[in-house]
Amino acid sequence: MMISDTILLKFCNQNSLINCCSRYKLSRNATLYLFCNLLEIILFFVFMIFKKLITILIFSLFANFTFAQNLDIDLLRDINVNRNKSLDPTFKLISKTATPASLSVPLGFLIAGVCQNNKLLLKNSYQTGITIAGTMMLSTILKYGINRTRPYKKYTDIENVTSDFTPSFPSGHTTSAFSTATTLSLMYPKWYVIIPSYTWASAVAYSRLHMGMHFPSDVLAGIILGMGTSYLSYRLQKRYK
Repeated sequence: MMISDTILLKFCNQNSLINCCSRYKLSRNATLYLFCNLLEIILFFVFMIFKKLITILIFSLFANFTFAQNLDIDLLRDINVNRNKSLDPTFKLISKTATPASLSVPLGFLIAGVCQNNKLLLKNSYQTGITIAGTMMLSTILKYGINRTRPYKKYTDIENVTSDFTPSFPSGHTTSAFSTATTLSLMYPKWYVIIPSYTWASAVAYSRLHMGMHFPSDVLAGIILGMGTSYLSYRLQKRYK
Protein backbone atom coordinates (compact mmCIF):
# COMPACT_ATOMS: atom_id res chain seq x y z
CA MET A 1 0.00 0.00 0.00
CA MET A 2 1.38 3.42 -0.99
CA ILE A 3 1.81 6.27 1.52
CA SER A 4 -0.99 8.26 -0.09
CA ASP A 5 -3.35 5.26 0.29
CA THR A 6 -2.37 4.92 3.93
CA ILE A 7 -3.06 8.60 4.60
CA LEU A 8 -6.40 8.38 2.78
CA LEU A 9 -7.34 5.30 4.79
CA LYS A 10 -6.47 7.12 8.02
CA PHE A 11 -8.56 10.08 6.93
CA CYS A 12 -11.51 7.83 6.21
CA ASN A 13 -11.11 6.17 9.58
CA GLN A 14 -11.06 9.62 11.16
CA ASN A 15 -14.36 10.48 9.50
CA SER A 16 -15.89 7.29 10.91
CA LEU A 17 -14.55 8.15 14.35
CA ILE A 18 -15.84 11.70 14.14
CA ASN A 19 -19.32 10.45 13.17
CA CYS A 20 -19.26 7.98 16.04
CA CYS A 21 -18.16 10.63 18.50
CA SER A 22 -20.90 13.00 17.40
CA ARG A 23 -23.51 10.43 18.48
CA TYR A 24 -21.99 9.34 21.74
CA LYS A 25 -20.13 11.07 24.52
CA LEU A 26 -16.46 11.33 23.56
CA SER A 27 -14.23 9.53 26.03
CA ARG A 28 -10.69 10.64 26.83
CA ASN A 29 -9.18 7.65 24.98
CA ALA A 30 -11.29 8.29 21.89
CA THR A 31 -10.41 11.99 21.93
CA LEU A 32 -6.73 11.21 22.31
CA TYR A 33 -6.89 8.66 19.51
CA LEU A 34 -8.62 11.18 17.27
CA PHE A 35 -6.16 13.94 18.08
CA CYS A 36 -3.07 11.71 17.62
CA ASN A 37 -4.23 10.51 14.23
CA LEU A 38 -5.20 13.98 13.07
CA LEU A 39 -1.81 15.21 14.26
CA GLU A 40 -0.08 12.47 12.26
CA ILE A 41 -1.99 13.54 9.13
CA ILE A 42 -1.24 17.24 9.69
CA LEU A 43 2.44 16.52 10.34
CA PHE A 44 2.62 14.40 7.19
CA PHE A 45 1.26 17.14 4.93
CA VAL A 46 3.31 19.86 6.66
CA PHE A 47 6.40 17.68 6.28
CA MET A 48 5.66 17.17 2.57
CA ILE A 49 5.37 20.94 2.08
CA PHE A 50 8.59 21.49 4.01
CA LYS A 51 10.28 18.71 2.03
CA LYS A 52 9.34 20.41 -1.24
CA LEU A 53 10.63 23.73 0.09
CA ILE A 54 13.94 22.14 1.10
CA THR A 55 14.17 20.45 -2.31
CA ILE A 56 13.73 23.82 -4.00
CA LEU A 57 16.35 25.37 -1.75
CA ILE A 58 18.86 22.57 -2.38
CA PHE A 59 18.21 22.61 -6.12
CA SER A 60 18.68 26.35 -6.15
CA LEU A 61 22.20 25.96 -4.80
CA PHE A 62 23.11 24.35 -8.09
CA ALA A 63 20.63 26.00 -10.44
CA ASN A 64 18.98 29.28 -9.47
CA PHE A 65 19.65 30.46 -5.94
CA THR A 66 17.91 33.80 -6.50
CA PHE A 67 14.60 32.11 -7.40
CA ALA A 68 14.49 30.14 -4.12
CA GLN A 69 15.34 33.21 -2.07
CA ASN A 70 12.57 35.17 -3.74
CA LEU A 71 9.96 32.61 -2.66
CA ASP A 72 10.85 33.32 0.96
CA ILE A 73 11.50 37.04 0.90
CA ASP A 74 8.51 37.93 -1.32
CA LEU A 75 6.07 36.35 1.12
CA LEU A 76 7.77 38.09 4.04
CA ARG A 77 7.56 41.42 2.23
CA ASP A 78 3.84 40.93 1.66
CA ILE A 79 3.36 40.43 5.40
CA ASN A 80 5.92 42.82 6.87
CA VAL A 81 6.17 45.79 4.51
CA ASN A 82 2.40 46.05 4.00
CA ARG A 83 1.49 45.37 7.64
CA ASN A 84 -0.83 47.41 9.81
CA LYS A 85 1.74 49.21 11.98
CA SER A 86 -0.83 50.01 14.64
CA LEU A 87 -0.76 46.29 15.49
CA ASP A 88 3.00 46.29 16.14
CA PRO A 89 2.66 46.60 19.94
CA THR A 90 0.06 43.80 20.00
CA PHE A 91 2.18 41.34 18.02
CA LYS A 92 5.26 42.33 19.98
CA LEU A 93 3.42 41.44 23.20
CA ILE A 94 2.17 38.15 21.72
CA SER A 95 5.70 37.26 20.65
CA LYS A 96 7.02 37.92 24.15
CA THR A 97 4.60 35.39 25.66
CA ALA A 98 6.32 32.40 23.96
CA THR A 99 9.15 31.82 26.43
CA PRO A 100 7.21 32.65 29.66
CA ALA A 101 4.31 30.40 28.61
CA SER A 102 6.64 27.52 27.75
CA LEU A 103 8.32 27.81 31.16
CA SER A 104 5.13 28.36 33.12
CA VAL A 105 3.45 25.13 31.93
CA PRO A 106 5.87 22.63 33.57
CA LEU A 107 6.38 25.00 36.51
CA GLY A 108 2.61 25.29 37.01
CA PHE A 109 2.24 21.50 36.99
CA LEU A 110 5.07 21.24 39.52
CA ILE A 111 3.62 23.80 41.94
CA ALA A 112 0.12 22.32 41.68
CA GLY A 113 1.48 18.80 42.10
CA VAL A 114 3.45 19.70 45.22
CA CYS A 115 0.59 21.70 46.78
CA GLN A 116 -1.98 18.96 46.10
CA ASN A 117 0.40 16.05 46.54
CA ASN A 118 -0.78 14.89 43.12
CA LYS A 119 1.53 12.38 41.43
CA LEU A 120 -0.12 12.83 38.04
CA LEU A 121 0.55 16.57 38.01
CA LEU A 122 4.15 15.97 39.10
CA LYS A 123 4.53 13.47 36.26
CA ASN A 124 3.08 15.98 33.80
CA SER A 125 5.55 18.57 35.07
CA TYR A 126 8.45 16.22 34.41
CA GLN A 127 7.21 15.19 30.97
CA THR A 128 6.44 18.72 29.73
CA GLY A 129 9.71 20.06 31.12
CA ILE A 130 11.79 17.38 29.40
CA THR A 131 9.89 17.74 26.12
CA ILE A 132 10.05 21.53 25.87
CA ALA A 133 13.67 21.71 27.06
CA GLY A 134 14.74 19.04 24.58
CA THR A 135 12.92 20.76 21.73
CA MET A 136 14.50 24.13 22.47
CA MET A 137 17.94 22.56 22.80
CA LEU A 138 17.56 21.04 19.34
CA SER A 139 16.32 24.37 18.00
CA THR A 140 19.38 26.17 19.38
CA ILE A 141 21.75 23.58 17.89
CA LEU A 142 20.11 24.05 14.48
CA LYS A 143 20.25 27.83 14.81
CA TYR A 144 23.99 28.03 15.33
CA GLY A 145 24.70 25.09 13.05
CA ILE A 146 22.93 26.69 10.06
CA ASN A 147 23.68 30.27 11.18
CA ARG A 148 21.20 31.98 8.86
CA THR A 149 21.16 35.79 8.83
CA ARG A 150 17.94 37.42 9.95
CA PRO A 151 15.90 39.02 7.14
CA TYR A 152 16.01 42.60 8.48
CA LYS A 153 19.82 42.42 8.56
CA LYS A 154 19.99 41.15 4.98
CA TYR A 155 17.24 43.20 3.31
CA THR A 156 17.01 46.91 4.01
CA ASP A 157 13.30 47.14 3.16
CA ILE A 158 12.31 44.70 5.91
CA GLU A 159 11.31 46.64 9.02
CA ASN A 160 12.10 44.97 12.33
CA VAL A 161 9.87 45.90 15.24
CA THR A 162 12.39 44.45 17.67
CA SER A 163 15.84 42.84 17.35
CA ASP A 164 17.66 39.64 18.28
CA PHE A 165 21.30 38.57 18.32
CA THR A 166 20.69 34.88 17.55
CA PRO A 167 20.58 33.38 14.02
CA SER A 168 17.30 33.09 12.14
CA PHE A 169 16.67 29.41 11.27
CA PRO A 170 14.53 27.94 12.79
CA SER A 171 12.25 30.34 14.68
CA GLY A 172 12.80 29.64 18.38
CA HIS A 173 9.63 31.43 19.45
CA THR A 174 7.54 29.41 17.00
CA THR A 175 9.24 26.18 18.07
CA SER A 176 8.59 26.73 21.77
CA ALA A 177 4.99 27.85 21.16
CA PHE A 178 4.04 24.83 19.06
CA SER A 179 5.94 22.48 21.37
CA THR A 180 3.93 23.80 24.32
CA ALA A 181 0.62 23.70 22.43
CA THR A 182 1.20 20.14 21.20
CA THR A 183 2.33 18.85 24.60
CA LEU A 184 -0.70 20.35 26.35
CA SER A 185 -3.09 19.08 23.66
CA LEU A 186 -1.74 15.54 23.91
CA MET A 187 -1.99 15.51 27.70
CA TYR A 188 -5.44 17.10 27.79
CA PRO A 189 -7.14 16.29 24.44
CA LYS A 190 -10.14 18.56 24.94
CA TRP A 191 -11.36 21.15 22.44
CA TYR A 192 -11.08 23.91 25.06
CA VAL A 193 -7.36 23.08 25.42
CA ILE A 194 -6.49 22.29 21.79
CA ILE A 195 -8.14 25.29 20.09
CA PRO A 196 -6.79 28.04 22.42
CA SER A 197 -3.34 26.41 22.50
CA TYR A 198 -2.90 26.29 18.74
CA THR A 199 -4.56 29.68 18.24
CA TRP A 200 -1.98 31.21 20.57
CA ALA A 201 0.90 29.29 18.93
CA SER A 202 -0.23 30.40 15.46
CA ALA A 203 -0.41 34.01 16.64
CA VAL A 204 3.16 33.75 17.95
CA ALA A 205 4.31 32.30 14.61
CA TYR A 206 2.61 35.07 12.61
CA SER A 207 4.01 37.74 14.93
CA ARG A 208 7.55 36.73 13.97
CA LEU A 209 6.76 37.46 10.32
CA HIS A 210 4.80 40.63 11.10
CA MET A 211 7.78 42.02 13.01
CA GLY A 212 10.29 41.07 10.31
CA MET A 213 12.23 38.72 12.58
CA HIS A 214 12.10 35.57 10.44
CA PHE A 215 11.69 34.24 6.94
CA PRO A 216 8.55 32.12 6.36
CA SER A 217 10.75 29.01 6.06
CA ASP A 218 12.14 29.72 9.55
CA VAL A 219 8.61 29.75 10.95
CA LEU A 220 7.56 26.64 9.03
CA ALA A 221 10.62 24.80 10.35
CA GLY A 222 9.72 25.92 13.88
CA ILE A 223 6.19 24.56 13.52
CA ILE A 224 7.44 21.17 12.29
CA LEU A 225 10.17 20.99 14.94
CA GLY A 226 7.85 21.99 17.80
CA MET A 227 5.00 19.68 16.85
CA GLY A 228 7.17 16.79 15.67
CA THR A 229 9.52 16.55 18.64
CA SER A 230 6.68 16.96 21.15
CA TYR A 231 4.62 14.25 19.50
CA LEU A 232 7.64 11.91 19.29
CA SER A 233 8.51 12.59 22.94
CA TYR A 234 4.92 11.87 23.99
CA ARG A 235 4.87 8.55 22.15
CA LEU A 236 8.24 7.52 23.57
CA GLN A 237 7.24 8.41 27.13
CA LYS A 238 4.02 6.44 26.74
CA ARG A 239 5.90 3.41 25.43
CA TYR A 240 8.63 3.39 28.07
CA LYS A 241 6.71 4.69 31.08
